[in-house]
Amino acid sequence: MGHPQKKDGVVGSCPSSPTRIHLNKCIFFSYWHKLITPICLCYTDLMLIILSACLGFASVALGAYADHGLTLALHEQTMMATALRYNQLYAIVSTSIGLYATLAPPSSIRTHLTYTGYLFVLSTGLFSGSIYTAVIANAPQWTALTPVGGILIMLAWISVVVVGIRVARAH
Repeated sequence: MGHPQKKDGVVGSCPSSPTRIHLNKCIFFSYWHKLITPICLCYTDLMLIILSACLGFASVALGAYADHGLTLALHEQTMMATALRYNQLYAIVSTSIGLYATLAPPSSIRTHLTYTGYLFVLSTGLFSGSIYTAVIANAPQWTALTPVGGILIMLAWISVVVVGIRVARAH
């Protein structure tokens, strides 16, 4: 499978989205266009990478706030540590998925992979976000969403297994 061709400052069509990124409209991309020309940049992949980076940023910011701005009881410290650990791990996982999706795997696999990445973002937001809200806002009822996030994380891992099987079959 060949890489998309660059025409008039635009990376060729992406299999998972009709939206194309216009490289000449963005200073960063126009400066680095030689590095990213073989990459198929779709809006959905870029949004996944951006949302994943926001998850990573939030884990660092909330970790700093918990350590330096909050006085927490021992059980709250344990809850925050769990939320931060999951948040950091799945920020890395979903970023990796988004970056891999830009390498232009076959269309159906790419779409499945992108949805898997979004599932990790959503599940991490529910899991860690519910714990952050419960601890910071002193609203323990929010922890009712934590198991939902945990189940979605497990479903996201199952989705990774399915993507792996599909990639193996495609090769």
